[in-house]
Amino acid sequence: MKNQLLILFALFALVVSAFSSCKKPITESNPNFSLTELLTSGPWEISFFFDGTTDRSTEFNRFTFTFLSNGIMYAANSSETISGAWANENSATQLNISISGNSQLTYLNKNWIISSTANSTIIMQDGNSGNISELHFVKK
Repeated sequence: MKNQLLILFALFALVVSAFSSCKKPITESNPNFSLTELLTSGPWEISFFFDGTTDRSTEFNRFTFTFLSNGIMYAANSSETISGAWANENSATQLNISISGNSQLTYLNKNWIISSTANSTIIMQDGNSGNISELHFVKK
């Protein structure tokens, strides 16, 4: 009986140590850029956009997005250029986008939470509506 308890305790300790040694995945980030510097460093395009229950990625594949340091943004395609506004909030962990003039672009009007950044990628999520939305900007 003591041997069984000892084996059971050893297995329990092994399982606990295995789970406690797991680390959260590290999101790729670039500490050399602030969010403003990263956004204003060049034109962007949407590589992935899932709006709660719908994949809307292809609806945005013809738009190029430009962010200016004064909080103005432009979404342009071959036939139109639409202006909007952006702001990074809460120590650059959130990006607020407000753009109108095109029904597709209004899907972007959210207060996005930055999940990860890199020199050429910004990944954001929003779960305020109950459905999780995810947006990926990649540098063009």
